[in-house]
Amino acid sequence: MPDIRIVFKHSPTCDLSARALGEMDRFRAEHPGAPVEQLDVFADRPACLAIEAETGVRHESPQVLVFVGSQVAWHASHRRVTAQAVAEALAAARAAALAAARAAAATAG
Repeated sequence: MPDIRIVFKHSPTCDLSARALGEMDRFRAEHPGAPVEQLDVFADRPACLAIEAETGVRHESPQVLVFVGSQVAWHASHRRVTAQAVAEALAAARAAALAAARAAAATAG
């Protein structure tokens, strides 16, 4: 099954990003063990820009991207970053990854 990961891009100087951080803290509390990587848009700028270049998803802050393998399955920015939205995106990504793994196993077997 492809790896699923969540990238949260956060600015430590932005009020809107502080609100999104609270949402992501809530998400992490409700989903312990969820694969969340947090990037500071200043300290981790090269990584943030590489994500934009590799995925074609415009860099914004705050921003959350859910990856299935190397593909972006979902992304949101600004006020759309909520614990509920990320949880729903994670559930959808897990379901899609499981379906793809089952389909691959069926064709291989």
